[in-house]
Amino acid sequence: MKKIDHDRPEVVDITVHQLRNNNKIVSRTSTKAMAKFISDRVEKLKELYEQCVPKVEHKWVLPKGVTDGRKAIKIEFIVGEDISPFDLPDFEDQMPSLIDYIKEG
Repeated sequence: MKKIDHDRPEVVDITVHQLRNNNKIVSRTSTKAMAKFISDRVEKLKELYEQCVPKVEHKWVLPKGVTDGRKAIKIEFIVGEDISPFDLPDFEDQMPSLIDYIKEG
């Protein structure tokens, strides 16, 4: 029976998880490359959100039992389809790929 030493964790080879299709190990990205990837992704998300803004109508509604117009509430009604850029079928294809920012090892 194998004795388990609980003070020492088992060593796991994580390079298997870092292999790409061509069996090269992916190296880490530089801080500059990661910052560039994140900023490019944010810019693309801003662009997609501008494209996906739904049309809205505003209506003034009085609460029940109130007749004073000063207590009216402005409610926004969405006209048409309200879609998030994350729900687009080709969302991942439109976004920058992290693989483009990683140097091969």
